[in-house]
Amino acid sequence: MYKEKKINVNLSFNNGPVVDILDNHSPKYLVEFYENLGNDWALVHSMHNILPFHFYGYNRKFRTDWRIKIWGWENLKPVLVVDYIYNEVDKNILLVFEHNNYNTQRVWLNSAITFRDKNRCKLLIKSKFKDRLKDDFKNQEITFYDLNENIDKEIYATYKIKKFDIQSQTANFWESDLIFENHSKAYKNWNIPVDWVTIPNEKIIDYILNYE
Repeated sequence: MYKEKKINVNLSFNNGPVVDILDNHSPKYLVEFYENLGNDWALVHSMHNILPFHFYGYNRKFRTDWRIKIWGWENLKPVLVVDYIYNEVDKNILLVFEHNNYNTQRVWLNSAITFRDKNRCKLLIKSKFKDRLKDDFKNQEITFYDLNENIDKEIYATYKIKKFDIQSQTANFWESDLIFENHSKAYKNWNIPVDWVTIPNEKIIDYILNYE
């Protein structure tokens, strides 16, 4: 949902937020990523000197209520040229299920339906158990795909549901084994905000989708 848009830009949230600037309004741009923490927006990350017709993506891949601001220049003064708030209503949200146990994926799909209903989005699922899930949930408005199947729809956001490697993908800032961003929160790695070792397989989806 754009609150301000003065330049041509493409924003996507497929395995992380990506800003693709398609305009030469300014010689350089500042891109800021904010996160909704309930009562206010907290700055998560900023990147200076993004050039026209270049793109920039942030590493965090689990679901976040993003706000993206882009600043340019007018009359030698900084000006807000894009202000966008992440909004899933009526959008296609793709979840990629990666687990070898069908019953685990079935539980994931029940959680995904709750997520869909709460956020009023359209649910697309990729799974090796496409046919079984489709048969078990035939009364639900869900579009199913095989893992390697191409999708001919515009996808607003994509989230992979799996137990990601949490050892090699953490930042290890200050020997803490955590990722620290500009605000006060810290995460285990870029794909999931917590250490999943003690979390049941069936609950992984709740942390990756990160909704209440």
